Amino acid sequence: MLAFAPSMKTSKMEYPLIPSQRTRMSRRQCIVAWSFVLFGQSILYSEDHAAPFAIRPSEPYFVPEPASLSKSFDASEIAQIAARQCGPANLMIRENAISTHQRCEKEVELTAICSIRQATAHRLRENAASIALKLHYGLAACKQSQELLNRTRQELDRQSMAQGKLIEEGVPIPDPLLLDRLRVDWNDQLLENESKQRTLRIQLSELVGGEVACNYEPMFERNLAPSDVDVCDYLQTAMRRRHEITLLFGLRSSINDSTIELWETLAAALSGVPALRSKPLSVAGRIKRLLLRDEIEQAVQNRKQWLETLIHERTNHIRKEVEVAYETKRIAALRWANSRDQSQIWETRIQQLEKIGEELKGNVADQSAARLQALQSEVNTIKRWLDWHLANVDLENATGTILRTQIHSEK
Repeated sequence: MLAFAPSMKTSKMEYPLIPSQRTRMSRRQCIVAWSFVLFGQSILYSEDHAAPFAIRPSEPYFVPEPASLSKSFDASEIAQIAARQCGPANLMIRENAISTHQRCEKEVELTAICSIRQATAHRLRENAASIALKLHYGLAACKQSQELLNRTRQELDRQSMAQGKLIEEGVPIPDPLLLDRLRVDWNDQLLENESKQRTLRIQLSELVGGEVACNYEPMFERNLAPSDVDVCDYLQTAMRRRHEITLLFGLRSSINDSTIELWETLAAALSGVPALRSKPLSVAGRIKRLLLRDEIEQAVQNRKQWLETLIHERTNHIRKEVEVAYETKRIAALRWANSRDQSQIWETRIQQLEKIGEELKGNVADQSAARLQALQSEVNTIKRWLDWHLANVDLENATGTILRTQIHSEK
């Protein structure tokens, strides 16, 4: 049985922050969002879960017919739109803008919290872009499937005409209802493919807006682009580009005896644990700190060791993300190449049968069967094409390169 449209089911996406009517973000929300980024709760495609976004009833959506598609966007444009419209990230940047205009007795704490918000916002943008890209490539795969379904319909029409002539000539047909069954299967695949396109556009509308998601034609490259960079290069790139790890590296120099009290709040934020805002030291507190110099120095060393442990754990997590994504992409490239070779073999077989048919004045049935097999091999090629692009999105997200251009200034 021909299965034309590749499966595109997605896992449920739960943002750590829910946009509301408030114009400011609470400290608890900031901490929860940072926890989401720091501990790698990544968004992956799964066959066992529902769609990543639920459309709110108050926001109607419209899915137009393919004839109304009026725009064309490539993958990078869709990623940038999704990143710009990421609501939780925009809330964090807005909170930073508000905080910088408020009087703060501890500028170091404010700077650190703002840096945490910026790193968290950037990672949320990358995750939003990652989901949007996967949906974009799913639409592109459905588009290829639609083209393949049209070609299959033409082949079935040719076979039907040939069978009709044979019946008129009195030639017995072993299974005269075979073409009818294939047409029913073809119609079922057509309906499934159309439904998947609508579903993907509904999901994408939560990221880029309904006007874009439901009215654009996905642009994509059909050429094979296997992994040609060593995994170590990807790891080095991730260490330079992942904002949350560079933030942790930058906080190393901020641990000293004058800021150790602030680190109770910062450590809680970095660990994803709610904490009260630190208060300025009283006169008695300053005297106590002078008297307990050894204890303060030990606390500084303990906090530095704690931060190094956190950096080590986060680095290991990023390394695993990159290595898994790299291997998945590498295998997907090889399987994609194999499927293309298989399609080429069937094209060669069709040419051979056509030549034999010209010489023997026959074998129409063999030619038709070979063409259907060639179409089925193209189905596998589309699936492998989609697998490779989804793996490539995961690798770009793991290395922090999914947004190659600065969306807008977040300072």
